[in-house]
Amino acid sequence: ITQDNYIEVKGKRGVEIKVPAYLVKDISRASSDSNYTAAWESIGQGKYRYAALLFLKALDAMSQQKWAQEYCNYGIGHALYANGDFKGATGKSGTKYSPPSVYYKKALEANEKSRFLPDILIKLPVCLVEEEKYDEANAALQNAAKRIKDYGDEIFKTFNYREAGKRASAMLSLTDACVAEKCAEKGKAQWQDAKDKWLTARTRCFDYPTLQGEAVDGLLKTLLVMN
Repeated sequence: ITQDNYIEVKGKRGVEIKVPAYLVKDISRASSDSNYTAAWESIGQGKYRYAALLFLKALDAMSQQKWAQEYCNYGIGHALYANGDFKGATGKSGTKYSPPSVYYKKALEANEKSRFLPDILIKLPVCLVEEEKYDEANAALQNAAKRIKDYGDEIFKTFNYREAGKRASAMLSLTDACVAEKCAEKGKAQWQDAKDKWLTARTRCFDYPTLQGEAVDGLLKTLLVMN
């Protein structure tokens, strides 16, 4: 692999191969540690804490490889996020994990144009608001809006492909509404603000039935709280 970012993945196998990143589901590397592969298998089985442990072991084994810093930290963050461990956790073996936001940030530090960038930017504000870092969560939302727009524009400019940016923007509207809801729960915002943002998300997710379902669910829960 000679290039791995959200624009294009390039590699050499006799001749150079180039693939737009939005068409790449996964990358297999000969240098990958066995724990890394097992970690993703554990994710698929819903064993999130165990997956986080395997990613940590893989990162330790491949500490000199830059791609491992990006991929393993993303994997740990992804596993903890899926398990709802927003404030960190302690595993059965006594291993202590930081909040997922810490690992997401490390992944982007390793590669600021990571293929995981949209997913990280969308989830990071949720992580921060769950940590009760409200100002930081709102700042992360503003940063995500700018970077996702730049991401969409760059892909469109390179490949005349708009869908990836459009979907990422729709998902960000869900995050915006989710953060507003969490802030309202803690008295940091008005429930009307959460309601308005869920309505906006429902509109922006119109082309994506699953995402629109999430927006409607969030809107209904907010309306119930508001009586």
